Amino acid sequence: MAFNNGQLTTQANWLINIRHTLAFTNGQMTTQAKRLINIRHTLAFTNGQMTTQAKRLINIRHTLAFTNGQMTTQAKRLINIRHTLAFTNGQMTNRIMHKRIKQI
Repeated sequence: MAFNNGQLTTQANWLINIRHTLAFTNGQMTTQAKRLINIRHTLAFTNGQMTTQAKRLINIRHTLAFTNGQMTTQAKRLINIRHTLAFTNGQMTNRIMHKRIKQI
């Protein structure tokens, strides 16, 4: 995710929107979904810094665990939280982010 003055860039918004296409078959993520998670590791930084809030969200992504190609229950919950992110004029609302971070 790239941040400019606290606002996600179009590229970052696109990556988050991709999350809505995650497919599960019998509780198992498809190969396509696994590739999308790997995309998260290529997150960009603006001026070499991200907000503290953003770092917490990204660190959570790195804890996704797979057992025999299947995501753990914890990982599924984290992805479901991403689906509740709200956008206003292309910008994530802080209220939703704070609320969801506390639930984790």
